[in-house]
Amino acid sequence: NLQDSYFYMSFQQRILQNIQAHGCSMTVYSSTHCERNPKVFWQTLSEAGVGGIVLLGDMDPRVPQTAAACGLPVVAIGTLYAHEGVCSVIEDNLTGAGLAVRHLYERGYRRIGYVGHTPHSIAFMERYLGYVGEMMRLGLPCPADWSITYTPVEYDSDALSAPLSEMGRIPEAFVCANDNTAIVLAKALSARGLTIPNDVALVGFDNSLFGKMSNPSLATVDVHCALQAETGIQMLMRAIETRELLPARRIALPCSLVEGDSVTVLPIEL
Repeated sequence: NLQDSYFYMSFQQRILQNIQAHGCSMTVYSSTHCERNPKVFWQTLSEAGVGGIVLLGDMDPRVPQTAAACGLPVVAIGTLYAHEGVCSVIEDNLTGAGLAVRHLYERGYRRIGYVGHTPHSIAFMERYLGYVGEMMRLGLPCPADWSITYTPVEYDSDALSAPLSEMGRIPEAFVCANDNTAIVLAKALSARGLTIPNDVALVGFDNSLFGKMSNPSLATVDVHCALQAETGIQMLMRAIETRELLPARRIALPCSLVEGDSVTVLPIEL
C-alpha cells in the first residue's frame, strides 16, 4: 500500500543502494502478484534464484505471512507486521511523536491537537498514541475534539473543513501523522483565514522533500530512512550468507526533530 508513493520511492532507492553495495541486485514486485496466487508467486521467486525478501509498505497480512513461510530470509523495512512472523525495522514512532509534542511545549504551546488517519497503518496508530502519551506526561489537556483521527487518505483539504468546524476553538498547534497531512491541514486552515505559524503551528512526520519545499517549511520528525534501509539490508545479507532465517522481532530505530518555520516561539504571558 504505497499511497505516499514519493516517500516510498525514496525509501526504495536507499534500499537499492545498500543492496548494490553488497554486490547484489534487486527485482521489484507489486504485492498484488502475491495476493492473486501466492503459491505461483513464491515458486517464481525460487526459480529466479532469489536469496532474500524485503517488504516495503503496508500490505495485506497474507503477503508477509506467505513470505515468512517461503523458507527465505525476510525483512520488512519502514513498516511493522506485529503478528505475521516477520522481522521488522521501523522508526520509534511513540518516541518520535513525543518529540513533536515536546518541541511545541518548549516553545510555549499548550493547546496541541493531532491530525492523522490512524487506521492507515500501525505506524500512524503509534504516532497518535505517542502524542497522547506525551500530552499526559506533560500534564496537558488532551480532549478528543482536538484530534482528527479519521482523515481522507487521498489528502483532500476540503474534507478537513467539517472536522475543523466542529472543533469550535482551533488548538494553537497540531502534530500531524506525516508531512503530507500537515501540508493539507495548512491548506484547510488557510481556507479559514488562519496562517502558519502566526495563528497555528504544525509539526509533521517523515522529514519529506515536500515538507522542506512547503512555505513555510515544516518542522517535522525525521524517521531516518537511510539508517532503516542500511540496518535492514545488513541483517538480510547476513542471514543470506549464513543461510539462516531472520527471527520475528521488531527493531525500533531512533527519530529526531527537525526544526522548521511552521513553529514559532509564543510570547510569555505575564
